[in-house]
Amino acid sequence: MNDLIINSIIWNVVGSIGSAVASIAALITVIITIRNNKNNNDEKQFSVQPWFHVTTISRMGSNSPIKLVVLNDASPSIKVDKVIMTIECEGRETELLYKYLKIDNKFIETGRCFEITINNDKSLFGKSAKFEIYYTNLYKRKMKSVSPNFQFINKNNDNSLLDIKSEGLLFIPFNNEIVK
Repeated sequence: MNDLIINSIIWNVVGSIGSAVASIAALITVIITIRNNKNNNDEKQFSVQPWFHVTTISRMGSNSPIKLVVLNDASPSIKVDKVIMTIECEGRETELLYKYLKIDNKFIETGRCFEITINNDKSLFGKSAKFEIYYTNLYKRKMKSVSPNFQFINKNNDNSLLDIKSEGLLFIPFNNEIVK
């Protein structure tokens, strides 16, 4: 009888030790999975990045602003938070107005197509600038897309109007980065 009780106690101890080892192994597996997910998270964010580029630069009249149409050819499920223009030589930042545009007679509010407005400011003549589009992606992650540098020029035949040198900006994709 005593042998039976001792055997039962030994098997209970062995079972408890086995359960503890299995629990520790499961915990180690969870920790490794969490670390791998953190390391792969940035790659996942970049796999759904938009592909912003300026498709048209236009203006109407002498004091009117410059209007740029920005198209997103990939990952349209984003929400634009703000658009900032940075003047390179001065480091001056200006928040710009933007609005979603209609496609097929309906507004698209997923960052697919929108218009940026730059006010007619003669202090910008000859300056180099870039756009930073801050947006929230499909995974609710804050990201930023940066345009190539472009040059403001003086449109000679049009009453000294501010314009953008198109070869520095049209159809060139913006770079994407995660906002930390």
